Amino acid sequence: MGALADTKRLVLEQLLAAEDYFLLIIDPRQEGVVLPSDLIDAGQPVALNVGHRMPVPIPDLVVDERGVAGTLSFDRSPFHCTLPWAAVVQISAGNEHLVWVVPPPETPVTTPKRERPKLRVV
Repeated sequence: MGALADTKRLVLEQLLAAEDYFLLIIDPRQEGVVLPSDLIDAGQPVALNVGHRMPVPIPDLVVDERGVAGTLSFDRSPFHCTLPWAAVVQISAGNEHLVWVVPPPETPVTTPKRERPKLRVV
């Protein structure tokens, strides 16, 4: 894990101990994110409530070196989610917010071919 992932994990573990639940904002475009397909297809940040003492419990909530995983409820339907640290862009509890700016996933950059100058005999 890198320093940024370590920081996110530390903050998240402290909030799990102190708060009933809190908000994670996820960038679904990041590699390794597993969420319901309609949330990924929208391409917009996804807000998820996470915690050990939620109205709809997350009995299999895991926080480790890879990120956060667990079965969350979407319209009362369970779905096992995987949220790598790279995808966590904000953690909010009450009026406190930690935000990390994440560049969009890389897209190949193509440069136009330049035509080489042509030599002519005069």
